[in-house]
Amino acid sequence: MATLIDALTTDFETRWGFRVAGLSGGWFTDTECDGEAAPGSSVEADRDGLTFHVRSAPGAPVHVRIERWDAEPGPEHGDGWKPLWRGRMSLPTGRLGAGDDDLTDGGEALGTWLAFEPLDGPWNVEALGKRLTAVADEPGFPVQILAVSLYKVRIWP
Repeated sequence: MATLIDALTTDFETRWGFRVAGLSGGWFTDTECDGEAAPGSSVEADRDGLTFHVRSAPGAPVHVRIERWDAEPGPEHGDGWKPLWRGRMSLPTGRLGAGDDDLTDGGEALGTWLAFEPLDGPWNVEALGKRLTAVADEPGFPVQILAVSLYKVRIWP
């Protein structure tokens, strides 16, 4: 049975989306990814890591949890978690972080990340998403749908 070794939960505001990638000196660095997105997924993978295109309103907070496991974790597709992407990611710096996709365009350096011993090869990665919604129905006011998106990225050797 797999054991969770370490985790980082962060939230930040974003305009277009966010990236999960390797870091060097607090800045995103080349992070080669190879894998497959689930049908209808909003995740793209390339040499810049994983890019998540958010469905939330621009400026809305994004909540991301990065988990490092000692082996492949069991399925977490119950309770509304949906698979978004699965594959392999090279992380030569031993640091993985999540931040606004504008980080490379003159934004601030990322201040939090998950650090670990680098592997000789790529890590296995699974990205999951979950959307929580509620309806606010107050007499005399328009009905509002409140929503928050949660993302989980799980890595293991």
